[in-house]
Amino acid sequence: MPEKRKSGPGAEWLHRALPAMAADPTTVPELAGELSRLVGQLIPHDGYMLAGLDPSCFYHRRNGYRPDTSRHLDRSHAIMPTEGTDSEIRIALTLGGVPWGGLTLLRELGNRPFSETDATHAERLADSLAAALKRFVAARPLRPSRHSLPPGLVVIGADDKIQAITPSARAWLGQFMPGALLASDEELIHRLWDITCSARCSNHPVLRCVPTPDGWIAVHAQFLNNNDNNGEGEGEGDPGTERRVVAITFQSAPATLLLSTVSAWYGLTPREQVVVGHLLQGLPIKGIARVLDRSPHTVIEHLRSIYRKTGTAGREELVASLIH
Repeated sequence: MPEKRKSGPGAEWLHRALPAMAADPTTVPELAGELSRLVGQLIPHDGYMLAGLDPSCFYHRRNGYRPDTSRHLDRSHAIMPTEGTDSEIRIALTLGGVPWGGLTLLRELGNRPFSETDATHAERLADSLAAALKRFVAARPLRPSRHSLPPGLVVIGADDKIQAITPSARAWLGQFMPGALLASDEELIHRLWDITCSARCSNHPVLRCVPTPDGWIAVHAQFLNNNDNNGEGEGEGDPGTERRVVAITFQSAPATLLLSTVSAWYGLTPREQVVVGHLLQGLPIKGIARVLDRSPHTVIEHLRSIYRKTGTAGREELVASLIH
């Protein structure tokens, strides 16, 4: 992008335009490119990296950092000049107190660094960018899963390298990471870095849901062994080092997990989520009405709203989309 800023639309116009355009792109690269084009009219940049949801089910970059560099950015910013990048702005995309992803804007060496004004613009656009990510998913109707793969497994070693990976894991990764079947192990590590770090930092299993064209995937990360060591050792064979070995599994998302995720993405209210939960238990409309102490008419109105938000045709399709 040219360094000299041209006159263009202001932040208020972008606030409206960003969420509105997100229903049109059909792929993450298309979404990322259009977001960059629009944001670039206010904040010119030479490259970008867009990510959303663990483990980066949204991810696309143009002129971004190499996988090994971006994976270590939190440890040191001194490596940035080696990438030909002089300045960056990281935008945390949150909406309603919920994190939806992140957008990093980059400028090359020799160009004017980002200013405080640029940072202020970026901060003001964060909500609209998050709304765009959310709409990108919610614009696609909820449909029954077409996944037929067996569960997959990736083992990430204490040295941050892949120790083992099953063919089915590569196939699962290919559902939300184009080119995964041919990607290098370094690129795969990069794409799984968020959920790996989450498991290590929380010291507890981490579970995420990832949307794909063929249905939602459950990605589960946890330590490979389960001893009582706190992970503070450093020697070879030390239990603390072993604690850093993370196993990541992939499978179709179960309804118990998927319901809360779908409710967040598609904007279901707490009451609508409860209604769906009763549908999954097989309760009829009158039964749901008795449990909720509401009229059947009220339950029917809730269902109409649920079908409209999720793009499903009725009860059977909704339940089939959540139960695999």
